[in-house]
Amino acid sequence: MADQVIFGMENQDQEYLFDTREMKLIPLRDAEENPEDPERYLPLPAWQSVDGYNLMESFVAGLRNPVLRETLRNILASGRGVFRQFKNALKDRAEMERLWFNFKEREMRKEVVNWYNTLRESWGLSEVEIVFEETGDLILSDFLLERWVEPDDILVLEMDRRGFFELFPRATDEQKEGMYRSRRGDYRPSGSNSLVMRADTPAGEIAGFLWAIRNNWRTDLATLHVLQIYVLPEYRGLGLAKTLFRAFCEATANENYLSVTIELMGEAMNLNESFRNEGFVPFSEVLEMDLRSWRREPGD
Repeated sequence: MADQVIFGMENQDQEYLFDTREMKLIPLRDAEENPEDPERYLPLPAWQSVDGYNLMESFVAGLRNPVLRETLRNILASGRGVFRQFKNALKDRAEMERLWFNFKEREMRKEVVNWYNTLRESWGLSEVEIVFEETGDLILSDFLLERWVEPDDILVLEMDRRGFFELFPRATDEQKEGMYRSRRGDYRPSGSNSLVMRADTPAGEIAGFLWAIRNNWRTDLATLHVLQIYVLPEYRGLGLAKTLFRAFCEATANENYLSVTIELMGEAMNLNESFRNEGFVPFSEVLEMDLRSWRREPGD
């Protein structure tokens, strides 16, 4: 019944009533007046375009996905073809489209239940309380984390470069490229010395990855060195990077590796405390000084 009522609420081409005798919707024009049964046909809950717009606003406000949230906010503020733009923005993002449909159905079912309970009260019947499950946003359990047996070098290196460049927002592209090449050398994600973990969305699209290599300069221990932990911007803020790292540790704990190293550079240095909380301790420290700004004090 709720599905029928929701259909009638959203239909902009025809007005419907609910037939309490047949328990179904009928077009307004087909309703037969009957003085002996004046309450047979009930008007549906009021639902206008503005209600649909407000529903979209509520959905966007609750999103933790920063990129999609901003995209949808811009659409809602555009003032033209909002409903179609909103639909098209979600169409290619199956997991987000699913969240929207679940959210919308839950909220509209609440409207139907409130409408039905109002009728019950007028009929002298007890009100019914229905608990709806919260839709929420994408949660970590929605992602599939697994070892990437045959990683795509082109895809991984493209995202790896993007993540590396993010660490140095004030450097020029030339400087970033030079640092990147010196750090990566001939390493390849598909190489025999590499280990890659990936996180996939419910739709099977990659949301992030962790790339590690065997640490050949730590000859005293069987060590893995994490080159990159990268999460696509639209999936940040969910704790996916930390979950990727822990999945990596679980996957390698039984492979005779004894330790893990990671180098924090640029903006990643802000994560120092987070990695210490995971059990990392300092092994070495590299400091940098700008000679151009250095001046000797007189008498030194």
